[in-house]
Amino acid sequence: MTPLLRDLAISLGAFVAATLLAELFGAANLGTALTFGAIAYMGTIVGLILARGPKESADPARSPRQRPRRGR
Repeated sequence: MTPLLRDLAISLGAFVAATLLAELFGAANLGTALTFGAIAYMGTIVGLILARGPKESADPARSPRQRPRRGR
């Protein structure tokens, strides 16, 4: 499974799980339950991005370590 498909499955699973849990815990209507699902979806995406961390640039000219220092 590619990382993209894995991340998609995790985030959609979080959406469905949060929506179902909100319904089970007595959400006022389906729109409210879907809102909790959307919050969980976005939280999962942010968590996946933060867990992966920054990647090195393939272009050495764009790498922050390769920039010349000014004023010295």
